[in-house]
Amino acid sequence: MEKKFKYPILYSFRRCPYAMRARLAIKISGIKVELREIKLQNKPQDFLNLSLKATVPILQISSKTIIEESFDIMEWVLNINDPFKWLDQEILNGIEVDNTLIKLENGFKRNLDRYKYSTRFDQPNPKLFRDNSFVILSEFNSLLENKKGLY
Repeated sequence: MEKKFKYPILYSFRRCPYAMRARLAIKISGIKVELREIKLQNKPQDFLNLSLKATVPILQISSKTIIEESFDIMEWVLNINDPFKWLDQEILNGIEVDNTLIKLENGFKRNLDRYKYSTRFDQPNPKLFRDNSFVILSEFNSLLENKKGLY
C-alpha cells in the first residue's frame, strides 16, 4: 500500500545548483514540502534507500513516488501552481528553452565547477572558466532584459 505524506519530502544540499533551482520552483509555486538538508559526505540511509544515484535533489511524494531530477521537480510543482507562468511556452519558445537549459547544464555548471574547484580538476587558469561562466550569465541576463523568462 502506498503511504502518502503530509507534505512531500525534499532531500537537498544547500550549495547544489540543481537543488537550488528545485527549491526556487517550490518556493515560487507555494507548494509546502518538508525540507531535509543532507551532508553529502554523510548521506542518511533513508535518502540512500530512495535512489541508486544518491544525488540531490530528490522529492519523495509518497512511499512509491519519487522525483530524482531538478528539472522534473520543477515541472511537477509548477504544474500544480505556476503563478509567474514559467511553464508558458510563449515566454520563451521551445528551442530557446532547450538551448538555455543545455547551456546551464553543460556550459555554466561545467565552468563553475572548474573555477570553484580548480584544484580538483587540475586547472592552471581557473579564471578562464570564471570568464566563460560570465559569458553564459550575460546571455541569460539579455533574455531577462528582453522580458523573457527562464524556465
